[in-house]
Amino acid sequence: MGNGVKAEGPRARFALLVLLALSAAAVLGAPRFSASAAGEGIFELDKVEYSTPEGTAVLVTVKRTSGATLLNDVQVQLELEGGDPNVEYPASEQTKLVTFPKNTNLTQQSVFIQTLNQNRHEDKVIQVTIRSVGLGGIIGPISTAPITILGTWAPRVLDVSPKAGGNFSDDGTVLTITGQNFITTEASGGWSTKRIRFEAVVGGNAYETLLPTEFFNLTPTSVSVKVPKNEITSFTGDPNNPLLATYHVRVGIEKNDDTAQKSLSSATAADLFVYTTGPTVTSMFPKNGPPGGGTVVTLNGTKLNGTAGQPCGVTQVTFAGVPGTDCVFTGTNTLQVRSPEKPAFLTTPAEVTVSTGAGQTPPTSDTKFTYTGLSTITGLSPNFGPPSGGNTVVITGVNFILKDASLYDVPVSEVRFGGTSTTFVVESATRIVATAPAGTGTQQVTLVHPLAGTSQFTTAANYGYSAGPLVASISPDSGPVVGGTVVTITGTGFLPGATVKFGATQATFATVVSPTRIDVTSPPGTGVVDVVVTVNANPSPTGPQARFSYSGPTVERISPIAGPPAGGGTITIKGKNFNSQSVVQFGASLSVIPTYVDTQTLTAVVPASPIVQAVHVRVSTGSGISPETEADVYTYTNGPIVDLVNPNNGPTTGGTIVIIIGKNFTAPLSVRFGDSPVDAFNINSATQITLLSPSNGTPGAVDVRVTKGNDVSPTGPATKFTYNSAVPKITALTPNTGSTFGGNEVVITGLGFTGASCPGSVKFGTVQAPECTVINDTTMTAKAPPNVSGAAVVLVTTQNGTSDIVPNYTYVSPSGTGGGSSAPPAPGPGGNESYTLTYRWSLLTWTGRNGMAVSDAVHGTGVPGASDLSNRITALFQWDAVADTWRAYFVGSDGVPGASDFVTLTQGAVYWVAISGEGAVPWVVPLN
Repeated sequence: MGNGVKAEGPRARFALLVLLALSAAAVLGAPRFSASAAGEGIFELDKVEYSTPEGTAVLVTVKRTSGATLLNDVQVQLELEGGDPNVEYPASEQTKLVTFPKNTNLTQQSVFIQTLNQNRHEDKVIQVTIRSVGLGGIIGPISTAPITILGTWAPRVLDVSPKAGGNFSDDGTVLTITGQNFITTEASGGWSTKRIRFEAVVGGNAYETLLPTEFFNLTPTSVSVKVPKNEITSFTGDPNNPLLATYHVRVGIEKNDDTAQKSLSSATAADLFVYTTGPTVTSMFPKNGPPGGGTVVTLNGTKLNGTAGQPCGVTQVTFAGVPGTDCVFTGTNTLQVRSPEKPAFLTTPAEVTVSTGAGQTPPTSDTKFTYTGLSTITGLSPNFGPPSGGNTVVITGVNFILKDASLYDVPVSEVRFGGTSTTFVVESATRIVATAPAGTGTQQVTLVHPLAGTSQFTTAANYGYSAGPLVASISPDSGPVVGGTVVTITGTGFLPGATVKFGATQATFATVVSPTRIDVTSPPGTGVVDVVVTVNANPSPTGPQARFSYSGPTVERISPIAGPPAGGGTITIKGKNFNSQSVVQFGASLSVIPTYVDTQTLTAVVPASPIVQAVHVRVSTGSGISPETEADVYTYTNGPIVDLVNPNNGPTTGGTIVIIIGKNFTAPLSVRFGDSPVDAFNINSATQITLLSPSNGTPGAVDVRVTKGNDVSPTGPATKFTYNSAVPKITALTPNTGSTFGGNEVVITGLGFTGASCPGSVKFGTVQAPECTVINDTTMTAKAPPNVSGAAVVLVTTQNGTSDIVPNYTYVSPSGTGGGSSAPPAPGPGGNESYTLTYRWSLLTWTGRNGMAVSDAVHGTGVPGASDLSNRITALFQWDAVADTWRAYFVGSDGVPGASDFVTLTQGAVYWVAISGEGAVPWVVPLN
């Protein structure tokens, strides 16, 4: 075909392998990062994709994933691409700057990006990209991500059930699709669902089924469809590549009076369906548990073909490839299994797979089990010390003590400052007292837990060594720009003759009271500056504890949050550090001189805007300009405006009488609380609406929005309604019986469980459950405590009350010796190391057997517990600093002279490993 090349024989096949590997290297780029982070750190986006309803602002966060205290101000420039400025978003939002200030230790900074409302029937996608990073920083792997602007009337699939199965003809599989806007009735004309598209994730095959023969029970939020058989020719299960059998289920709508106008729901992770002729898992509960294992997990599915009360036998349940324990069928297609300990290689949710004689279940969103409880450091006190070490450091955080499968407490087993272990005492699950070892520079403190593994990087765990004076704190840490504030500096190493600088300005009045205290008067200045003490030419290190703020302005609230483009109204601005010389800016090009009321209040006449847009209202003084926040957004609009929601909270069951105060409330209009439409409301006047709040299954704050035609009211802090958990209500217990010895994992379903404290909130009769976990507002689990035989009332108590006495749990005395017949899990392979390889590139230091053949390592030859990864690993690269070049090994090249630069692995060497296919994979290799 064209200028194609015919490949024959092993040499030709290897040539193609080399070309593919080199092409991948060219597309993916050479490895971008050194083995250790350099400079100010690595900066990347916090998500691989974002979404927001049109007309609202999306929060984009830039993460800093390495580095110590910043030596410079690092500015990260974000840029929007795609879409039309002033259509999808205000032109002023096209470029954003995110600043990580000098001498801070920040891990992340955020910015809001405003979108515009166009009342679309389709979603729009724009792209946010890190265009540049300032001095000393480098761009991380997540440098660009799509932002999906969710159309107000666009069809949206939120869930499909089941998520895997066969076709309707053979298995009777009916797919229930739930979502939004499957039928719409807006003023401009209604739209209805006319087609369902099954679209292959790989291969592009698609089949459409039309009304009314193939789908039914159509409502605005749901539709059912018979899974087709013959029309989708690639519906063939392939356990080695589930993507070949995975489909997006997309809903297509058309305008009722103009069928030329069409829209199709966006393909998302929520609409995936996996076709299989074998067994499936349709639900799993719970979906998380501690790293020590032992969580009783209930799996429901199809074609599991078990016998209630019998061990699973040949049926095996694995968590990321590790077998679960105590597996027993509770029904034909229902089983229970205990989760194993978290595998050391696992960094993502574990894929739960059931293998039967008829095959294995495919992966879906219902088969992901998350191990919770990673030890996390949130602070060090102090976070610096002398090079000689020996000083006490208090480490605060969470999950320093975890329970194993036998419910024994297991504490952190090792504390490291950089690569040096040290002595320590675990005082509680949130506090460790350690002794700093000797060291230099900035070192990351990490914790090693036998169950959860090693704590992740955070700038909060950076510890600095300094040979000079050390500043532990300053008090007060702020003052006016004119100076004159008396500041007490505490620390160590202060000697007579010590000098103090606030930023670049020398303080003229400094008194060394003792080796641990200096009193100083702040000089005039602006902004945030470092306080540095110098003794014998040795300056103290900088950090958050040694920072002084010359108070600048901040905006905390504006009222109103919107008005007409003609301007002319009065806006009240609340905040801090205002003065009589303040200037108020509306966006980038509009500014006014306000009326100064006091240091916390300004009023101003809103200037006219040439277009409908959302802008940030910022206050500028001699001490700087207020930062952009969600609270300072003002929207120019001719549509409805919500100024106040009263009351602004109510139960999740709905039914609260709410009054909305605002402007431009004229019929016809509609009201929404989040995604839920309000069915009962009355327009009292152009400035007031009375309504009953709709129900909402999840507690939390939602935006209250009024829509009239193409105009949707803007949102802000005053337009939110918070759903509170209702009084707990229990509707079911699963199982509802168990041994008097207790220990059963009971699933409690109902309502109002948010806020339940675990343990403490659940009782079986008068006995408190030793453990419980709140999954969401409608589901929780509890471990049944020991009790006498007979019925016991289960009660759930929260701050909102106690559940009614309705369902019972029956305790039964064991009639036999008890104990399952399932064999315990086989021990893990001893003497092995495990790496986690992620898609495209992974950087690792080889700690396996020195001189091992690369081919043996890739194929898992002679390694107990290892897998053959020759279908995933494509190449390994090593940097040769002497020759100033990359050395490469290509998988499959063995026996071809000159094909690869090396064929064995050297202990301690650093390699880049390239893999194909999505998802992470463990690589088990032998130690010496």
